[in-house]
Amino acid sequence: METLIDRLRAVRAFRNLPASALTKIAQIASPPTTYQAGELISDGQGEQALLLVVAGKAKVSLLSVDGNENILYLLKGGDVDGQAALFVRQPRLARLIEAVYPTTVIRLRHDAFQDLLASSPLLARELLNSFGARLA
Repeated sequence: METLIDRLRAVRAFRNLPASALTKIAQIASPPTTYQAGELISDGQGEQALLLVVAGKAKVSLLSVDGNENILYLLKGGDVDGQAALFVRQPRLARLIEAVYPTTVIRLRHDAFQDLLASSPLLARELLNSFGARLA
């Protein structure tokens, strides 16, 4: 669990949270899932989750109307994608996320995260204070 907490601390939204708050967030994280090169990690259906890349590399792309792939960016070990999905339920771009090499990811789903915030006002306050510190 300690390495997961270290990885969560790398997420900008969680950077200033105490270990006790990160432990609660780690408890709702999905188990690590490994995708082989060429496998889709996200099929572009607008998953409401934060993806934390534990190891490997993945490309994030959009398909144009004529079917051409436009690579937006690459994710590597330690990178996250979709932080806003934890806080805002809105349709996301129909992006594809595909493993370039064997890639392991952990997900934090919107609903589980929102349930955690509702059940833990202290965590919600700590997160709000963390955002406030970044704004200041």
